[in-house]
Amino acid sequence: MNFRAMLESRGVTLGGEIRAGTSTFATMVYIIIVQPAIMSACGMPAGAVFTSTIICTVLATVAMGLFAKLPFALSTAMGTNAIFAYTIVNPGYATWQEALGMIFVSGTVFILISVPVFYPLKAFGVSEKLYGFSVREKIIDYIPQSIKDGLGPAIGLFLMMLGLGTSGMNLAGLFDGSLGFTDLKNPPALIAFICLLITLFLYFYQRRVKDKTVKVTGAVLIGIIMTTVAMIASGNAPLPSGVVSAPPSITPILFQFDIIGALRPQNWIYIFIFFLGDFFSTAGTLIACGTKAGLYDPVTKKMPGTGRAFVVDACATVGGATLGCSTITTFVESAAGVEDGGRTGLTAISTAGWFTLALFFSPIFLAIPAAASGVALVVVGFSMCLQIFDIDKVSKGVTPAEDSPEHAPAVYTKLEKAAVIAVIAMTAIANNFSVALCFALIVFGFNQIVAYFVDKSLHVEPARIIVPSVMTFVLILLAVLKFAVTV
Repeated sequence: MNFRAMLESRGVTLGGEIRAGTSTFATMVYIIIVQPAIMSACGMPAGAVFTSTIICTVLATVAMGLFAKLPFALSTAMGTNAIFAYTIVNPGYATWQEALGMIFVSGTVFILISVPVFYPLKAFGVSEKLYGFSVREKIIDYIPQSIKDGLGPAIGLFLMMLGLGTSGMNLAGLFDGSLGFTDLKNPPALIAFICLLITLFLYFYQRRVKDKTVKVTGAVLIGIIMTTVAMIASGNAPLPSGVVSAPPSITPILFQFDIIGALRPQNWIYIFIFFLGDFFSTAGTLIACGTKAGLYDPVTKKMPGTGRAFVVDACATVGGATLGCSTITTFVESAAGVEDGGRTGLTAISTAGWFTLALFFSPIFLAIPAAASGVALVVVGFSMCLQIFDIDKVSKGVTPAEDSPEHAPAVYTKLEKAAVIAVIAMTAIANNFSVALCFALIVFGFNQIVAYFVDKSLHVEPARIIVPSVMTFVLILLAVLKFAVTV
């Protein structure tokens, strides 16, 4: 199907698709400011990261538009970039070259599980269930649902802590072990605090007026600009060195990934974390935004292009690692373009066009002070923490809660909620996302095993928190080994 036919079938116009792409750009352009700030903190040159981020964003987003024909944009994932810099590289667990190797490996695994390995058998007349099988459709069953739902809020909390430190509002700075809020008599901290309050309001304000949603588009970008202007005006940040310039070279980070170092046993847990974050971030974004856009087939319950979207996302991560980028993922900010009417791949191509223009204004973007990127991190962290309100949602594959009627919809049990709390709380306590994930897996496994034997002793039907699988317990064993080696 060509784009003209697709525009007609989905009831949109070229102008509307361009407008929707602009809305997506406005909500996610902060990434080309925040990404260099985070990655430069672990020794990578900010200019090269700036250029690489835009190149990867443009190529991946165009591929999503042309190959998958979906209105979604991709760029470097928030959360995994912070884990890359502050959990792995800065503490000295690996070099940034080795961390890029971990990204490359995780993306390669993602490609392998995204491709239907039995597709050639279609020529022999086998069933679609067999030739269409891919591991990506099954792997979600292997991770406890409660832990999956806790990952978003956990990363959100991590980003809030990081943003408060980066912006100077937290006494812990970049996590020296102390806690508390800074003295707001300090002008830079006071400016950042006021700008944060305003940005949070702009980001979360939404009202329904006469069947139309009224909200602020690009609130994070507005917050970055507002904080930057305030910092420069108060003398707490320098003016940009120029306006337009040739993009900084990416040579210092091009093809610098170290696969051999990445494959050391102690790094496997980080490869798993990068893979897990990319996989579930993409899956969640496609489901949420695809549903909002009305792209799911009411009969098959599937969205056309989903398989191709996974392949694009996976290939983008591998390609991004070669260009010096952390994990590339489908951005949930694509919902802004969908909300503005975007329905086809032309929305994605429009978004990529705006990012291409931004490539030639590096002096302005690289002059953004750390306080501004810190405010953006806190706001994005707040947004990711909203997922915690979905903990009690109806969920397939789990037993009814203790006090639910016999035929009530399945919801989380208290044992499952313990795993959610574990991954969120340990992120704050240990300031280490991999430790938090391992701890949550151990809590989950311990609860499930003990509950089984206690239920048997009480002569009641044994609890089944999820459909048991060997892979789930393999993951739990890996978590135990991680604790045994590093804690």
